[in-house]
Amino acid sequence: MRARLAGLAAATLVLLGATGVIGWRVLRPTEVVTPAVTALPTVAHPSPGSLGVLVSAPLIIDNRIRVFAKKREVWADGPASYHYERSAYWAYRRWPAQVTGVLAMKADWPDEPDQPDRSLVVTAWTDGMLVAIDAQSGTITWRVEGGDALADRYGGRRTGAETMYTPPGLYSAGSTFITAAAGQLTARAAGSGDTLWTVPVPASPECLGETFTTTAAQLLVHDTCAKTIARLDLSNGQALPPVPGDAVEPLSCSVGRSECTAMRVTVAGAVTGWVFTDASPVALTPLAAAGSLYNGQDVAVPSADSSSLWMVDTSGEVLWTWRPAAPAPFRLLAADRSRILLLESDSTLVSLDPATGRFKSYASVLMEHEPDRPYDVNQWYVSGSYLVLERTNPQVPPNAGDDAYYYTNRPILLASAGL
Repeated sequence: MRARLAGLAAATLVLLGATGVIGWRVLRPTEVVTPAVTALPTVAHPSPGSLGVLVSAPLIIDNRIRVFAKKREVWADGPASYHYERSAYWAYRRWPAQVTGVLAMKADWPDEPDQPDRSLVVTAWTDGMLVAIDAQSGTITWRVEGGDALADRYGGRRTGAETMYTPPGLYSAGSTFITAAAGQLTARAAGSGDTLWTVPVPASPECLGETFTTTAAQLLVHDTCAKTIARLDLSNGQALPPVPGDAVEPLSCSVGRSECTAMRVTVAGAVTGWVFTDASPVALTPLAAAGSLYNGQDVAVPSADSSSLWMVDTSGEVLWTWRPAAPAPFRLLAADRSRILLLESDSTLVSLDPATGRFKSYASVLMEHEPDRPYDVNQWYVSGSYLVLERTNPQVPPNAGDDAYYYTNRPILLASAGL
């Protein structure tokens, strides 16, 4: 009897040991890199108009590939014009960490400065790790233990749009990216992950505005207590003279609140536009109009009822006027030196020449086989030839469940904006 009990105990220990090994293999932290094994998707410049609908919101790199994120994975597919998601071109997964932010960046080759800039995907994770992925191959370029996490969870919901377009505590500016965590601002080189400088956040936590903003050369921090905009030189982290600001609105940003060309600022009830390209900010009066955008040279100004658009120079002189064919209102999406991009109320996407106001393209972005009902646009993103719209159901609050909040089970509209 004792021998039988001893044998049973030994068998139990063996079983528990085996279970523990299996549990460790399943639950241990893991990293899975699945690099590209096929040719890089070709550059596509499709005709203007709707292309397809997606579940997830992409960043688009070099007009070739799309990069997506979900809770524990970042992956790419292509070509960028494809109407649905495709099998992954490359993928990167970590467990149990969650992805909190993604940036599409350009960086020099460290040993080959004469080569064209390479495209990188910089990712941030809940364990504080920062990981850069080569966008062409899907291989890891560098890993850095960044210290404190920028966020404690994946916040992208169904589409991942927040993680891709407005990642908390993560901002880009050229070949530099900035992290904000635990009261510290850190600038790093995108090509290596090396720290360039670290400074304390120039405002106490209870006085911070909604978030930070980068321009091409500065980091802007809104201090709601002092009612000022603190400015840091991105080349060295040194403080520049602050400017007054009760309320701020970043304008004409590359994505989210990164690489913005201007800002609309309210001081004592008066609204003014500012350009922060130089050490001394420059006031731009026409930018005071609600909804107006700076294209780097002139200002696109919608009328108060969004029934017309004026292009004005920095002095306020009207250069040209445009009226939509569809009833008001229209939505001014983007403005740069090559085009002014608008969405009319009947879902017609319009691209105008900023110099003349003439049509560059005019095409519907309505999709067949979708519900014949209106939608709101929560976020949008423009990159190269492409426009991405995150669509939500009207009058549904953001705290509603995903099924109620998002427009259909494929809420991301992918369209071509033309060249």
